[in-house]
Amino acid sequence: MTTWASPDALRVSAGALTSALAALLIEACFSSPDSQVAKMVCTSDDNCPHGYRCVSPGVVGGCQPLGEPVGDAGGDLPRAVSGEVAGDEYIIGPSAEAGGAGGVPDSPTHDALASMEAEIQVPRDDGSVPDTDTGFSSPPPHVPEPGEVASDAGGADGRDSSAAGPDATDSSEAARDIFGVKGDRDEAPEDTAEDGTLDAAPVDCGALPNPTNGFVEASSTTLDATAIYSCRVGFNMMGSASRTCQADGTWSGTAPQCQCPIGKTACSGTCVNLQTDNDNCGICGNACKAAFPSVAEPCANGRCIVTLASGQTQPLALAVDNSYVYWTAVEPDAVVKKIPKSGGPAVPLVSAHVSSPQGMSVDGTYAYWTDYMDGTVSRVALAGGVQTLLASGQGLPDFVVARGSAVYRTNAASKVGTVMKLPLAGNNAVPMALDQDSPQGLAVDGSYVYWVNHGSGEVKRAAISTGASSTLVTGQRLPYDIAVDGSGIYWSNLGTIPVNYVDGAVMRATLTGDSPIAIAPNERYPMCLTVDGEYVYWVRGGVDGTGAVMKAPRSGGARTTIAARQNDPIRIAIDDNSAYWVNLQDGTILKATPK
Repeated sequence: MTTWASPDALRVSAGALTSALAALLIEACFSSPDSQVAKMVCTSDDNCPHGYRCVSPGVVGGCQPLGEPVGDAGGDLPRAVSGEVAGDEYIIGPSAEAGGAGGVPDSPTHDALASMEAEIQVPRDDGSVPDTDTGFSSPPPHVPEPGEVASDAGGADGRDSSAAGPDATDSSEAARDIFGVKGDRDEAPEDTAEDGTLDAAPVDCGALPNPTNGFVEASSTTLDATAIYSCRVGFNMMGSASRTCQADGTWSGTAPQCQCPIGKTACSGTCVNLQTDNDNCGICGNACKAAFPSVAEPCANGRCIVTLASGQTQPLALAVDNSYVYWTAVEPDAVVKKIPKSGGPAVPLVSAHVSSPQGMSVDGTYAYWTDYMDGTVSRVALAGGVQTLLASGQGLPDFVVARGSAVYRTNAASKVGTVMKLPLAGNNAVPMALDQDSPQGLAVDGSYVYWVNHGSGEVKRAAISTGASSTLVTGQRLPYDIAVDGSGIYWSNLGTIPVNYVDGAVMRATLTGDSPIAIAPNERYPMCLTVDGEYVYWVRGGVDGTGAVMKAPRSGGARTTIAARQNDPIRIAIDDNSAYWVNLQDGTILKATPK
């Protein structure tokens, strides 16, 4: 508990105290006035509280209420604080005649005053000021003698303002110091506007990304900043070229788009015509070029045609893998050749002469082919080497497919044709079907071998595991080749001689032969074909520039010419990007990209 021991008084300028605070302070200091005043010693009326007068100077309890008879100045109630409201000042402090060190007993009023002493730094008896964080460290103010009211030469009421304590010339500043208010009274807090209101957080709309094939520049990203858009050369801007940073932290409008003119496509930041651009032919990045001696034609109709090899003698079969194109040819010094897909010199794989190489297939290790006249099936390593005879006496072997641990081939003899399975582990051919009428074409999936009977107009299959065969479709006009995927079977009908083959067609049916439809009806002399996930591809037979490479959607629809004016194309193969074929009449191996 803090004890009031100082004989000094603390004078506070009323300019620092509102009238409400003064009233509260008076009430706190003079609660139970009769008990407090009874302890006071006065020398004049000035030492008594408001409403009291000094009737017994120098005597404890000398202050009596106005209008009441003078009574006994004695009494046993404590009184150690006197106060006065005079003009614009209020004085509180212990009575000088109370004994100086006379304490204030424990009471609510005393506790409140003790707390107030800690807050407003009441000077100690020796005149020092407690070291607190209120910032009040000035020398103690002049304390008047009992009953004294100091004069102020400069004040309106004649009092001496120096007695009011530190910074008495500015009473509001003194009050700020006493009550711990920091800083200049005229200093506005940070983020305070001129009108005294607090500013909002700064607006920042953030950086804008460049549009595709364009640019955006902004001097800043704060409120009212402007962003200006532009496009690469050759592109047209669609939308507003400027945006403004708004008060809500967002950019006005939407970003414009940089688009190519109609008929052009953006490729690597440049608008190009995919139909004719040699660096972006058909698709971005497809350049019409080839390694010597292969020759690339200029981009036309959105495709690049490359002659990979020319001057070949009767190229009859074709196959591709990830890196090379393979074919057979009737030549004294070579029977199987390969060439990189990007072009370059052709490389012979084997130099054994055969009379009539026909079908061809490749796996990850070997190239396989059939010899139609010699009745043999052979293979050679993809890197080249010595020919290995797998089977002989095979009649008229034509188409061949290597799959898994076996090679499948057809014997195209009329009425007595066969479909055979040749295990790679031995030379014992296993018949899948006998007595077929000129079997042509060959396709294999995980369960069945498929083929067409050219003579009888049938589409057939046999189970790989049992060899049991079945007829899927009948009544076809000279079917020639077949392909299969997970959803159906596809085959070509050459058409009939009396109408010059114009009644040919590319056909489709389910895997069980149901619902056959013509994908490409009235297609003249379609020969070999293949399929991917979207299209069926085939070659249209014809010499002297009447042949073509074609495609149509698997379910039917408009057909597309991949390459026109071909000279007797007979075989076709595809990869993800390109179509490959051989022209029998002029001995060329060609590629079209995109397919």
